Amino acid sequence: MAKTISVALATYKGGQYLGELLDSLAKQTLLPNELVVSDDNSPDNTIEVLEAFAESAPFKVNIIRNTDQLGIIDNFAKAFENCKCELIAYCDQDDIWAPEKLETLAAHFAKPEVKLVMHRSEAVDGDLNPLGYHIPERHEIEIGEVQFPSSEEMTYGLGHQMLFD
Repeated sequence: MAKTISVALATYKGGQYLGELLDSLAKQTLLPNELVVSDDNSPDNTIEVLEAFAESAPFKVNIIRNTDQLGIIDNFAKAFENCKCELIAYCDQDDIWAPEKLETLAAHFAKPEVKLVMHRSEAVDGDLNPLGYHIPERHEIEIGEVQFPSSEEMTYGLGHQMLFD
């Protein structure tokens, strides 16, 4: 049986980005069971965008409104702490996910020894035009191997590229 999936999203002043992100989450070929959002007291329309999405989302949306700013690490930690599913996917507020992202990654968890799956990301500009490179640039993450990107590539931060148990 397929494992349940939470998407953990930390937001701060993300109103301008969230529409495209949320649309890409709703168009997943394998929908998550829940989206858990921890907002770091955004002064813009972030909460309004999230609430409007929650009304028609094809999955549960849990919005946590922090009254004090926690900072990015603690804001993500708050989202993780509130996830209820077996698998968790990091999500950045300016991501746009390929429709098959969750389905492709989740398929690997049919093997009980799999605890983490990662993928590369394509870098794009503000208009979603490809910038001609990927993060990490070389594909060193291979299914069935215990290889990870070099420390040089890790400086890019790979949180948005993970699904973990």
